Amino acid sequence: MKLGAARAKALAAWRLIDVDVPASGATFSYALDRNKLRQVRRREGRYLCARIYAARSPQSCGSSIFS
Repeated sequence: MKLGAARAKALAAWRLIDVDVPASGATFSYALDRNKLRQVRRREGRYLCARIYAARSPQSCGSSIFS
């Protein structure tokens, strides 16, 4: 699969990866951007907190999920 096709197929995951393609040569390197991954996981946690604990107080949500 080519890099452009991989990007189109998995755009959400593509945003979390740093790809380095040199001008010459047929190789490339990639690395996971851990800071972006951490931000995405925090956002997911907030979304789940709002959905699951909507009837509870926000303090109980923060203490149960993020601790």
